[in-house]
Amino acid sequence: MSVQVPTTEEFDELAVRVSALEQAPSSDCCDDLAQAVESTALQIAAQGAAVTGVAQLAQQALEASQAATSAVDGATQAAAAANVAVSELDQRLTTAGDTVAAQASEIDALAGRTTTMETDVGVLSSRTTVLTDRVTNLEGAPQGVAPRTWEVVVQGYTDAAVAAAVSVVLSGRSGNAVQRKLIFPPGTYNLTKPILTSTDDNHTMIEGLTVEGLGVRSTVINWNPATPGPMIKAVRRFRFFTMQGFTVRSTNPANEFAYLVSDTSGGYNQAWTFRNMEWGGSWLRVVGLDGGSTANLNSEFVFDRCFTQTDSVFADAFLRSGGITGTYNQQNQFLNYTVRDCAFTVKSGTMFRFDKGGSITVQGGSWSAANNTDGPVTWFLMPNSNSNNRSACQLHVDRVRFEPKRSDHVVIDCRWGTGSVEFSNCCDLSSLQGDPATVNAYGLHRYTAQLPWGTGVGGTLPSVRYVNHQGVGHHEVAGVASPVGRGGLLYDGCYFYRGTGGQKAPAADGSSAAALRWSNGAPRVEFTRCDNVDDFKLWS
Repeated sequence: MSVQVPTTEEFDELAVRVSALEQAPSSDCCDDLAQAVESTALQIAAQGAAVTGVAQLAQQALEASQAATSAVDGATQAAAAANVAVSELDQRLTTAGDTVAAQASEIDALAGRTTTMETDVGVLSSRTTVLTDRVTNLEGAPQGVAPRTWEVVVQGYTDAAVAAAVSVVLSGRSGNAVQRKLIFPPGTYNLTKPILTSTDDNHTMIEGLTVEGLGVRSTVINWNPATPGPMIKAVRRFRFFTMQGFTVRSTNPANEFAYLVSDTSGGYNQAWTFRNMEWGGSWLRVVGLDGGSTANLNSEFVFDRCFTQTDSVFADAFLRSGGITGTYNQQNQFLNYTVRDCAFTVKSGTMFRFDKGGSITVQGGSWSAANNTDGPVTWFLMPNSNSNNRSACQLHVDRVRFEPKRSDHVVIDCRWGTGSVEFSNCCDLSSLQGDPATVNAYGLHRYTAQLPWGTGVGGTLPSVRYVNHQGVGHHEVAGVASPVGRGGLLYDGCYFYRGTGGQKAPAADGSSAAALRWSNGAPRVEFTRCDNVDDFKLWS
């Protein structure tokens, strides 16, 4: 509602009219005046009420103004907070923008790298295609192809799998030299057919072949042919041959591991290496070297860290040189055998037999009889005189620990009439330090004198030398009635077990305690600077 408040002019007019009445009042005037006063009073009352309403409205307006002021203050604070939040948000947006820009740059770089990688993949794919072509056409592969392409892996454990792999290895030779290695993965191969044979293409030489298993007891071959025979047969066939990383077993005493024939009629076997190999079970022989009247080579053989198992039995010998199908002087061309750091344990049989040939070097190792109930065992057997072949009749044994366990476990039985035998820094007393009266009777080193040039020269022996030898039992010389006039035995710095109390051993007085004994003609012998044997010399 709108209230009209009287103006100053209207109050002034009313005051004039009142004054006039006071000066000349009349009843009519008074009535009029009274009515005017009443009317004015009513107006004033109304105006007072209006003023009161205005005051109330003013108070409400004041309160509203205060509330508005408070609201404005709150809004101002909220606006300030909002400004701070906006500022922080703006900063964050700025940072985020920088990050997005950086990530965008990285994405661009990654895109570039991806493009490069796609290019590289394309190049690699091309190279892979080339490599696949090279593998497919391996026979024409140039030098520098990845080594894996030089290997052929047997795919299976059967005769057929082995034969297939061998066929691949022997094909594509460069001249006589193979271009691949034959690999047998770990596992057990029960084979009945030879892995290498000379029944075909007998006179074609094959050079540089390596046959490799993972290792002893990991790659195992059980050799059990329907008809006993060799697992490897090489007739004038293999040079520079290596086999390593196998255990090979046989249960038939007529089986052979390798049978080699060499002569001058078109080919030969030479330079074979057996490394990290083990043989066990019953064999006729492991390696047989043979040839006729034109025999040649079968030479330069190495046994490196090889082993035989405790059930090993050799009906003929672990290795036999000559005399298998006949004995010929030309077999003395079978020369140069090296045995390094091997552990040979034998249940019964002979380890190395040289009917002909020789020049043998043994370095380190442990050679043992499996037990004291089985035998006989002989580690070196030279059954023939071979008197005019000094270069073949050579044996040098250094740092080998022999373990004979009874009287028929013989270290050497040698019938060479010439040549040389040497044992240096060896020991054969480890398992025989029992009752001296018993073990003194064991003749573990045996030599037989020969008479190749008649009684005018007398008996002959190799030049035998023992240096720093730790012995047990006694050494003995047998043979011809005539005294030995060539060769003889020399002991330098040696020991012979005669008990644990420092007992001496007589040199050669014919007693049961003597270190050297002989029958028939006296040998030439000398003991010098020995541990428990006095110096002694019988040399003429």
